[in-house]
Amino acid sequence: MSYENNGLVLKSNIIPVQTDFIEKIMPSAPPAFSLVYLFALSKCINKEPITNEEIAKNLSLLESDVVNALKYFKEKNVISIDEKNNAINFLDISIDRNNNICEKTSYLSKKPEYSPDEIALYSEKSKDVKELFLTAQNYLGRLLSYNDMQILFGIYDWLALPLNVIEILLAYAAKIGKTSMSYIEKIAISWADENINTPEKALQKIDTYNKKYKQILKSFGILDRLPVESEKMYIKKWTDDFGFSIDIICLACEKTILQTSKASFPYADKILENWHKNNVSSVDDILKLEENYKNSKQNLQKPLEKQPIRESVKNKFVNYEQRNWDFEKLRELEKQFMDKELKKK
Repeated sequence: MSYENNGLVLKSNIIPVQTDFIEKIMPSAPPAFSLVYLFALSKCINKEPITNEEIAKNLSLLESDVVNALKYFKEKNVISIDEKNNAINFLDISIDRNNNICEKTSYLSKKPEYSPDEIALYSEKSKDVKELFLTAQNYLGRLLSYNDMQILFGIYDWLALPLNVIEILLAYAAKIGKTSMSYIEKIAISWADENINTPEKALQKIDTYNKKYKQILKSFGILDRLPVESEKMYIKKWTDDFGFSIDIICLACEKTILQTSKASFPYADKILENWHKNNVSSVDDILKLEENYKNSKQNLQKPLEKQPIRESVKNKFVNYEQRNWDFEKLRELEKQFMDKELKKK
């Protein structure tokens, strides 16, 4: 593959690394990717053709790392890839190409697979990877399996989370007793999506996460545990899909307790679904909605106006006057009749 420049001003014996690349691209790029970029750029300046395989060999990387680095920088509009001519063009990233290079870290949508040989190679040659695996074993309290190491290395390599951020994630997972690698990977992917790439951002995320869950559980009267997975799905639906604030969610939880005398996430979900359908966005909206419901209910329960009593019309079926019976006299006559019958016997 050939490497060419496009728009860069070149001087002999100088590698023109752009300020925008150093300040905006490198901080969030995986270190190995930046090495690939700089090495390839140096060959381009000196007009030395080089292949991906040769770059990998010179930098003690895997060829797949080189390919991934090129894809990464293509997404950042730092280079363009000419598939037809098998060439890479280095671009002037100071030119506005309708791409915000300061956006969150972008990583390959397809999760890469790492062979046991690759994992072993990085464990041996990379101090960071070796430290990552030892740190994980300490927090998780077990020896790492190949699957564990593959996922951890993917978090470091594929998602490009820094070591100190991964350590915070591992410590948090161990603290809440969620040490399965699938759970840790799921959280890592969400952090990468949200550009949580510093210890400060990671700690703030955990703090917000804990406060949100604790507030909602407290509204349900639950004080001694974190939510289980099914409960988290409800909370995610309420916050992400419905866009409700914690105050509104807590109000729904309190109403659930009043109505059912128990902490029922499904019941609270019905309340919040109704509010969502009625475009509720504040507590004031809820009060108005309830007032409207109360008024409509009162209207339905209002007694009907008394209709005038129509005078009975006599006909051949109803043509007699009602009689006033003397029931005491009737009972006396009945008694006399019964006494008479008994005497006959």
